[in-house]
Amino acid sequence: MQLAGPNAALCLTRVSGTLQNRSACPSRPRATPWVLRKPRQQRRVLSAAAAGGRGQRADRYANTAPPSPASQAAAGVPAEPSVLSSREYLLRLVPLQQFPVVGVSFEGRQEVIPQLQKGQAVAFVREPENPHDPHAVAVRTLDDRGLGYIARDKTAQFMQDLCFGAVGSFGQQADTGLWGLSVLVQPTVPPVEVYALPASLRQFANLAPHLGPAAAPALESLKAAALAAAGSRCAVTSARQAAAVERWGWDGERRVMRLLGFRAEAPEVQQIGGLLELEPSAAAGPTVLLQQLNCWTAADVELYLQHVRQLRQQRGGGELWRLDLGLLSAFGIPVPPSLQPLCV
Repeated sequence: MQLAGPNAALCLTRVSGTLQNRSACPSRPRATPWVLRKPRQQRRVLSAAAAGGRGQRADRYANTAPPSPASQAAAGVPAEPSVLSSREYLLRLVPLQQFPVVGVSFEGRQEVIPQLQKGQAVAFVREPENPHDPHAVAVRTLDDRGLGYIARDKTAQFMQDLCFGAVGSFGQQADTGLWGLSVLVQPTVPPVEVYALPASLRQFANLAPHLGPAAAPALESLKAAALAAAGSRCAVTSARQAAAVERWGWDGERRVMRLLGFRAEAPEVQQIGGLLELEPSAAAGPTVLLQQLNCWTAADVELYLQHVRQLRQQRGGGELWRLDLGLLSAFGIPVPPSLQPLCV
């Protein structure tokens, strides 16, 4: 895989250990993870310089400029890894874990589990308002049918309010006749998701145009801090091209859309987040990318989008939603008078 910048000639190879420069390895290892290795041309330069007797050959290679982004593009070589390859690399770094699902005998879950398929995508949803356990993590199908919960002593591993995994195995116990299942998930990996924005607040998903010029410097400072904390990489895919965008949470009972913070996201991830706002002709590409980034099947995508559309419809009816911009106030960013009637 070709990389851009002054080290454009660096490429990846598999050796034992972690990311390091190949020139630091005294011998050629024979094992596994990915590390950076100088390509053959640069190795010739180094070996010739070390030998001291092949200066002309070394000079000839040393004066050869690395390929420019324009020449790489003309040759069909991307200057940066794609958002898909970056996500795939991120997923390879995080171990896949298996968890048994508990509470499978309640609330009609015994009727749902036999309908599952091995490898079917499922969602893991944190329930901070659960009266029995504020750290509870529910396991649900992509169309929002309950399957059970992650055991209480395992929920600390789930760092996201939402993440996706898959059915590992399921079956019926011989002695009790109850159905049980286990699930596979990388609980620290952020999900690629579609947002069901309330229709009345859809225009405020991007706050910058509504806060006015007085708040612009402070808002940009918050976004810059979020981008720097992510190393200027997308928090969802690890792709290099990213921008800080608002992260929203929803309180369905109070009908409040709360600003949670800012997160670095690649343009493709942002487009998937607003998938429901796109025309059908423009939604085809992001829909396919949603399937690829989450390692889903076409059936998984269909179930998920069906649920998100229903959720958006539910949020569009009844009382109007309001904004909770307390985070801005905490950082001294004033809320303009035009927004104050919409805020809690």
